[in-house]
This record gives sequence, C-alpha cells and structure tokens, in this order.
Amino acid sequence: TGVALLPWLEQALVKRGGAVVTHPEECTHLVADKFIPTWKLLCFLGLVARPGEPERHLVTTEWLVKSVERPPEDKRWAKEKDFPVKDGLAAAEKKFRFRLADTLAKARKRTRGVLEGVVVHRTESFELPEDECRAVVEAAGATLLPLPPKPPS
Repeated sequence: TGVALLPWLEQALVKRGGAVVTHPEECTHLVADKFIPTWKLLCFLGLVARPGEPERHLVTTEWLVKSVERPPEDKRWAKEKDFPVKDGLAAAEKKFRFRLADTLAKARKRTRGVLEGVVVHRTESFELPEDECRAVVEAAGATLLPLPPKPPS
C-alpha cells in the first residue's frame, strides 16, 4: 500500500512465482514502507483475523528485494519477521492506542472475524468511499448496510 514497484522488481517477483494484486483479499503479503492506516491496510488487518484465510504478512519492499535476489534454485522467500514495517508505526500506535504486534498475534488466534455478525451503518458524512468502506467492514466479518435513499426535496 502506497508503494509503486519498479518494473524490474515486479518482473522478478512474477518470475519467482509471485504476483502483484490490487486488493488486500488477494494478497498474502502487504508491502508498505510506511505504516499509514489506509483502507487497504485496515482491510488487510481484518483479513488476518479471519479463520481459514492464508497466513498474511505486512512487510517492507526490502523483503521483496531480498526475496527476488535469492538464487533461482532457492525457492524460499525471505523471512517476513526480518522486514517489519517500522516507519510511522510508533506514531500510529500512540495515536490509535494499540500495539501492532499484539493486534496481529491476537488476530491470528481468533476463531472468527473480529466483527463477525455485526451490522455497520455508514453515514453520508463518513469520508471513506462506500466500496472501500465495504471492503474494510466485510474483511472484518461484518455487513455494511447501504445508505438509505435521500428523501425527495
């Protein structure tokens, strides 16, 4: 999220058997060099907490570079734990009063989505576009109600 891959890096990723996707539901690794709570990151965090989902990792582009630099015969990817996203994390943890490591550890132990069974109502004043809001809400296991039609004027 917030990362534009250089063409050589994207080609090396594909050659190694990876793929670049645009929606968090499709990814196993979210690549970000700075912790910014975008809709993609929030969606990704919700997906970590869903049972039956593949294991997901938040990593820096350095993880990707180190992975594609491995010899072709070495099919392993670099270890995700060695490439955590740190830039901006302390400020976000302070502002939103959480610890990412604890949040991810708890999420991975859950037996259902963090908002499983919850119905969310989005008001018109909510700034996130409806499709992005829906993705975040549904990734966490909840249902987003559509905005009611506007009354005739």
